[in-house]
Amino acid sequence: MEGATNPLDVTLDEGGQTAEEAKSTTNGRNTNGGAVSSGALPSKELADDDDDPPTGCGGLGFYPAPLQRLASRHVFILFFCLKNVFQAMVFTYLIGVQTSIERHFHFSSQQTGFLPSIGELGPLLSSVFLSYLASHGNRPRWMGIGMGIVTCGLLLGFVSYLVVPAPEIRDNTAESRRLCVETELRLLSSADGTGPEYGLNDTRSCTIDSSGSNIGYLLWSLMYIMCASGAQTIFVVSAPYMDDGVSQKDSPLFFAVAGAARVIGPILGYMLASSCISVYVNPSVDPGITEKDQRWIGAWWIGLLVIASVVCLYGWLISLFPRQLSTDHLSEGQRQQMRETARQANIRPSRREFVTRITGLLKNVILMSSTFSVMFFLIAILGFFTYQPKYLEHQFRVDKATATTYSAISKVTLVFGTIGSGFLMRRYRPNARLVTGTIVVVRLVATGVFLCNLAVTCGVADDLPGLRTSDGSLDISPSCSTSCHCTTEEYIPVCHRSGDVSQSYFSPCHAGCLTAVNHTEGPPTYTDCRCLEEPSVELTSGLCEGSCDTQFHTYLVITALTGLISSLVSIPHLMVTLRCVKPEDKALGLGLNGAFIAVAFGLGPMVVGNLVDSTCLVWEQSCGETGACWVYDPDTFRHSLIWFHTVFYLLSVICDFVIFLNSSSLKLYLDEDSKKAKAAQNGEPTQNGVELTQKPGV
Repeated sequence: MEGATNPLDVTLDEGGQTAEEAKSTTNGRNTNGGAVSSGALPSKELADDDDDPPTGCGGLGFYPAPLQRLASRHVFILFFCLKNVFQAMVFTYLIGVQTSIERHFHFSSQQTGFLPSIGELGPLLSSVFLSYLASHGNRPRWMGIGMGIVTCGLLLGFVSYLVVPAPEIRDNTAESRRLCVETELRLLSSADGTGPEYGLNDTRSCTIDSSGSNIGYLLWSLMYIMCASGAQTIFVVSAPYMDDGVSQKDSPLFFAVAGAARVIGPILGYMLASSCISVYVNPSVDPGITEKDQRWIGAWWIGLLVIASVVCLYGWLISLFPRQLSTDHLSEGQRQQMRETARQANIRPSRREFVTRITGLLKNVILMSSTFSVMFFLIAILGFFTYQPKYLEHQFRVDKATATTYSAISKVTLVFGTIGSGFLMRRYRPNARLVTGTIVVVRLVATGVFLCNLAVTCGVADDLPGLRTSDGSLDISPSCSTSCHCTTEEYIPVCHRSGDVSQSYFSPCHAGCLTAVNHTEGPPTYTDCRCLEEPSVELTSGLCEGSCDTQFHTYLVITALTGLISSLVSIPHLMVTLRCVKPEDKALGLGLNGAFIAVAFGLGPMVVGNLVDSTCLVWEQSCGETGACWVYDPDTFRHSLIWFHTVFYLLSVICDFVIFLNSSSLKLYLDEDSKKAKAAQNGEPTQNGVELTQKPGV
């Protein structure tokens, strides 16, 4: 930017330039406004392995004059917001297409839940060390590298689509198992040569390819590792970079805007997922089924290509930002503090210093309590919302696209809560004691509101495709269809209605139906069913009970209200984390925080995935292999998911209470020190270390 002052050109630099000479080439530009070569740039103190100017916008020795106008904190805030959008968008997009991924690769919920755990191994092992290295180099360059890693990971996910084909819909083929077909026993050769064996005279192929599933799981594991590692690199570098470039007064509001952008990310991710899974996985193929069919697999791979393209472009653009933002808007005292922080940060670290600083952070009660609070909070949130689309599908019987769309809509209120909290922090500047106490109270209220979801149900437990047994299992094979030798390879529910009585069956085969009647419009019906008193009666496609709009919308309102309340303390919580450590330790503190966040990202979905699988009543099975779950116990599913969220949310509140007990000496606004010193210098009265011009009692 024109006229910007280099915060480090106050002394003679290593190249022999005086301060006046350095000012003539501020921001990589000479006094005539033209671009200068990197060899004429001041302050080698900030350089690591290149000669980039500390506040020049560009790279590889090329810093054009028009580009320097973009090297401002306002432009970077826009890019910081976009970073939050893309990171959240990637995560929620993968959640939105999760059911299609399970159907495509025959994964169980436990397997898909374990993928984030595998992915977080990289950040868990490297986040602290990586953040320490990144804090001593060109931070925008590290952000670009992180985005590049995410791009490669997303492309690896697309490769899995090319390598492992999606299962075919075989309703109108000889391979179909939807109708009752009696088969004869045939003599098989003995596997061990000890005697004859008998099996069904059924030459139809298996629907589960275990080798393909294993290859797909390997590729998705690598994809998650790369995406998580790239995202973690960006996280531990970008927040300190922005915090150093804005005033302490404006910092809460800027983080609030950035936090609101993070909320927009999930909305866009869910909307993109909804659009993609509305298209069949192979767009050129007519599957002969609708989106409401449980066998429907959406074109999940399209979104990966879209996001990868955008993220790649963004990574290149953000890497062009200067090593540090201009500090013209800061006071001389704040600039002096930044000079010293930058000088200390760019001294090559020693192993002993690294251990010493890490030990100091581990002894910081507020930082560690905040870190555990964030970890428990994310375990609760990620565990629940990772399986929210599946929850909506089976609890309220909506199709995949609708479940994903409304998952996005329920997040809209988070924008208002996040921006509102940042505005209130900037306007009233409450002290740390009031902030930390408010966090505890607000989160307790949010917990109470969320528990209301326990009472929101459609009663679909009374309309399962089979009969419940005394031990809680589901018997889907009545004696009338035993000779049909039905399987659970395909889930094609049908309904028989007789007056006020209705009964759902797992498939036409399980109802003993021999004939399918195709219609010009609408799904087929089935007749000649052995399990009915009158075989001529037609069975309709689908379960007997459909969706329930009233309960569905009630759930959305409760979830949106819970999100609004919780988001009111998101920015205050972040400010506590940033202010409880020394300025030069912010990146390292966030790296330590990121290591525990990696645990949350891995543990939450993994545990909930196991809980979800434990509620499964009917699994996809073919040739001895088990795939995804077809039918869940709605009541057990609901209670397991909601109580899991509540327990870990309350653990987070306990950690927040520990912060409250230790927050009396915490300063959320570091510029108060400079104000107090200035007031004392001018002989102005102060109250509790804050000028009397500030509203008392706030």
